Amino acid sequence: MKTYLILGFLLLTINTLHSQEAYWTLLNSGVDNRITAIAKDQDSAIWLGTQSAGLIKYADGVFTIFNSQNSPFTDSYIWALAVDQQNNIWIATQDTGLVKFDGNEWYFYNMNEIAPRSQNNSAWEVEIDDSNNIWVGTYWAGLAKFDGQNWTLYDDSNSPMINGQMEINAISFDKSGNLWYGSDHRGFGMFDRVSFWEIYDIMMWIYCIAIESTNDVWFNGSDLVRLSADSVWSTYGQYNIQRFSNYAIAVDANDRKWMAQADSSGIFLVEDDNFSLFYPQFPEIQNARTYSVYIDKENTKWIGYTNGYLLKYTGDYPVGISNLDIQLPNRFYLSQNYPNPFNPSTKISWQSPVGSHQTIKVFDVLGKEIATLVDEYRDAGSYEVNFNASSLSSGIYFYQLNAGAFVKTMKMTYLR
Repeated sequence: MKTYLILGFLLLTINTLHSQEAYWTLLNSGVDNRITAIAKDQDSAIWLGTQSAGLIKYADGVFTIFNSQNSPFTDSYIWALAVDQQNNIWIATQDTGLVKFDGNEWYFYNMNEIAPRSQNNSAWEVEIDDSNNIWVGTYWAGLAKFDGQNWTLYDDSNSPMINGQMEINAISFDKSGNLWYGSDHRGFGMFDRVSFWEIYDIMMWIYCIAIESTNDVWFNGSDLVRLSADSVWSTYGQYNIQRFSNYAIAVDANDRKWMAQADSSGIFLVEDDNFSLFYPQFPEIQNARTYSVYIDKENTKWIGYTNGYLLKYTGDYPVGISNLDIQLPNRFYLSQNYPNPFNPSTKISWQSPVGSHQTIKVFDVLGKEIATLVDEYRDAGSYEVNFNASSLSSGIYFYQLNAGAFVKTMKMTYLR
């Protein structure tokens, strides 16, 4: 009897391991080139954007490459891909503007003509809304919308968008249909696609946006930040995630966040506030870097690498991954307050590599001290404090970190 029980347990263990392995499939696209974007069309074909090898279609186990050798399409850097309700593939490129491919014909849209302020013929982002409008992030010329017939351009001349947000790197839609966009160095904004705007003017580079079913919005780029549906800010500097190295983030059916770790072959997995990091065990990608992540409607994860490999994962949660320990910072750092402008509260975050007596003080434009938020010894680590300005008048204020010999002052704006 014991023999049968042990054998049964052994078979169960082996089957479980084989089942886990069966969830993973590594595919070679046929090009040694960075996979920069991924999308899935209505016929279940997977489309890949590359750095300089053209557009790739994966269907029925076959990769088909479209480039300057066999099509009108150039080998321009592809920043983003999107599929509309007619199954057209929309391609945002570095030098060829916006391109549409219907499976037979190619259509080219010159971004210099659509957005005359654009500094070149670049489309940095493309997304499709629920009304089948095409939304395009331009290069320093604002946000463009195409309804199939006419173009509408939103910029700092006809909307609350600020000049520093004219380069749009990321676009995403929440469950209420609101459009969220991320800019190259001045934060992000929200547009209800009718008339209402919210502008978040902060010193942050946004490379990608992902939105949970709860409407919590995640921004990644120079920092990783979450804005909850009830307007609570969270920052994740305590994990020492490499800044400026994460170009992709996607949310799965369970609201887990999958992030490309562009300085290695690893993948970050975020569930609630728990961070994990895992490295798929395939020798072909051990020296490559993850660059793109896409999750389709069947909850299949597609991960693109810098050497042209595409990893497919059909499971729910990988086994054998390790939690990412909170690491002590290796330098002093004072973050821009979130949100900014604010009303009436904002959060100030900082980090210290050593223990010391630390103060956070707030001053008005005349240099008068308004508030002392922190005045005590703090161990090495990352911290956050809330500042409520409800008793103050609108205007510019400054907050200053003093920690040992380190002093840093930053500006914030209070709008009542």
